[in-house]
Amino acid sequence: SALVTLIDDPLLKSRLGSYLYDGEGVPGKTKCLIKNGRLNAYLYDSYTAAKAQVKSTGNSIRHSLKAEPQIGSSNLYLQPGKLSPQKIIRSISKGILITNMLGLHTADTISGEYSFGAAGQLIENGKIIRPVKNLAIAGKLLDLLSSIAAIGNDLLFASSTGAPSV
Repeated sequence: SALVTLIDDPLLKSRLGSYLYDGEGVPGKTKCLIKNGRLNAYLYDSYTAAKAQVKSTGNSIRHSLKAEPQIGSSNLYLQPGKLSPQKIIRSISKGILITNMLGLHTADTISGEYSFGAAGQLIENGKIIRPVKNLAIAGKLLDLLSSIAAIGNDLLFASSTGAPSV
């Protein structure tokens, strides 16, 4: 969707993924990975940058002092839109507001396929009607990203990953 802009920013103040220098001493910088629905950039550490014959993006992370460096994101977030969550809900004739997802770690990072358990609230005619649980959500990440119709203005971070209502 042209609404999708994904940013990796190690320079955000007071965030868990913030740093001035990555795990290899390369300065961190803000990167727009997806801009208006188009892939715009990749994340590199020194090793993968050398293989690709580009400069490191400052995305080398180490999970401990003894750990080998690897590519990782810093503060990764979906850029917020202009609509309030309430306005998005009012625009939905029939849908579900997902409030809880289980099994996010089981998504296939190669194919983009996912299958999660979920719970939430039933929406009918722009109003939340009742809670629902024991849902299964399955699909492909590219299909999901392509079908985004609205993004909220309520960016919320959990750890070093953030997203508004979608």
